[in-house]
Amino acid sequence: MPNYPSAGVAQLELLGDHHAFFRKLCENTVCGVYVFDLDSGQNIYVNPQYTATLGYTLDELNAMDPQRFAALFHPDDFRRVLDHMAAVGRSADDGVVPIEYRFRHKNGAWVWCRSYDVCFARRPDGRMSQFLGSFVEITDIMEAKESEAHFAQMAAHDLRAPTRRMCQHVELLREELHGAAPSGALRALDQIERQARSMQNLVEGLRRLTGLTVPAARSVLPLAPLVDQAIQTIHGEFSGVIGPVECASLPIASVYPSLLQTLFTNLLTNAVEHGAPGAPIRVTAEHVGDELVLGVCSVGPPIPPGMADTIFMPFRRATTQHNGAGLGLAICKRVVECHRGRMWLACEAGTVHFRFTLGGATD
Repeated sequence: MPNYPSAGVAQLELLGDHHAFFRKLCENTVCGVYVFDLDSGQNIYVNPQYTATLGYTLDELNAMDPQRFAALFHPDDFRRVLDHMAAVGRSADDGVVPIEYRFRHKNGAWVWCRSYDVCFARRPDGRMSQFLGSFVEITDIMEAKESEAHFAQMAAHDLRAPTRRMCQHVELLREELHGAAPSGALRALDQIERQARSMQNLVEGLRRLTGLTVPAARSVLPLAPLVDQAIQTIHGEFSGVIGPVECASLPIASVYPSLLQTLFTNLLTNAVEHGAPGAPIRVTAEHVGDELVLGVCSVGPPIPPGMADTIFMPFRRATTQHNGAGLGLAICKRVVECHRGRMWLACEAGTVHFRFTLGGATD
């Protein structure tokens, strides 16, 4: 029997026949359940809901050769599935690792699944030999997200041209007037241009937020060059304003390089725009248990506790002193989610520290 906490064992004793209880549970749950054996390369158990959702019986799955079974996973997701299995093997025995992927139904359609996997058995050398998983179908949710993202992309594309033209017409008016217009009219032109620029930033932010997609595979590489490139970008944009940027020793990790560079660029931009002028900024890195925790820490006014979660939502700002689109941190959170990590805010002793994990391996 699995190693349950003592309180759980006491409760299970009241259930009598544990095997009958778990058989009944697996046969009647709304989730698909499976146990995969790595030595044989086969499932040794699937419950009725697995078959009802994906169409395959246990015998049909195990009649497939490894190549045919692997082809049931969408080509764009297969590399992530392999990385996910490795992550399950590295996790603690009670560590549940989630993943979303597409699986080919017996009728040929692609079905989006969200699985939660955990190591079920290990070899004498400690390597995982079996893993247990449960999954639910999320096809409707993923298709709705894709539809919303497509709409937002099209809207952003259609809005870019009008905002550009607004700025161009303001310039043409200034040239026509040659400074001869009343001061009130010139101030009005400045306001129109500022609002048009603000709209441009908003549209670009929406395009970037809704256009973020997970690449086919991660790359295992040193993080330092990616962070250095982000720092150089920020120095070029905020020359004469940005203070010193200190960077911790960064490891090798499994990441999506372009997305990670976007993440650090946005966090550093946020630190410059909202932190104390010229104050030092720190890129942090530490291992907490089996996890690599990265972050960007800056000196500045603390963010109100009530905004610790909402600040990552689109269009939310901790202050009205800046004219940004309010999408920078939303983009950061989306990048972290693409890595299957998590992001949070830590404020203490006059510092604002955005911290995150990447849900992947490090060396």
